[in-house]
Amino acid sequence: MARKLGIKRDDVLETAARLADERGLSALSLSDVAAELRVRTPSLYHHVDGLPGLRRALALEAACRLRKALSDGASGLGGREALIAIAYAYRRFARRHGGLLAATLPAPRRSEDGELYDALALVVEDITPFFREVGVEGDDAVHAIRAIRSYLHGFVDLERQRGFGMPQKLDASFERGLLSLLSGLVDA
Repeated sequence: MARKLGIKRDDVLETAARLADERGLSALSLSDVAAELRVRTPSLYHHVDGLPGLRRALALEAACRLRKALSDGASGLGGREALIAIAYAYRRFARRHGGLLAATLPAPRRSEDGELYDALALVVEDITPFFREVGVEGDDAVHAIRAIRSYLHGFVDLERQRGFGMPQKLDASFERGLLSLLSGLVDA
């Protein structure tokens, strides 16, 4: 194996993220990342603390990329329209970056990993103002975000695993479910 000189932490993370998205997070290994980068596996330890460190770094990267995707999706919108756009942005992100998104699970408690907890909490903080605009605040906003996240995550997971075999259009099912859930949360 020819050694590739000068790899950087960003090279390791980008390669690992791509492999996780292509093959699934559970299939990600340091040896595969090293092979893609044309370095020996021990070289990666200069950039990450083994596979657990790589997965943690991917979770931080996922939080950052997800925040940007959701922010871009809601750009220029407010209230209900922003929440709908955020849901579609989440679906697009999860479809493209399933492995990267999987790295965020399980979500840590602050006492377990404060940095990762805070990074993931920022995603919630970014969405909360849009709920406030439609009259959902405080704990109710957290519950609403959890409900929508559960719907989005479940829908995308079933979609990815080909869990919808009936011929009706998935996009129509997605929209109906989303709008029904959002109406129940906002109008409750």
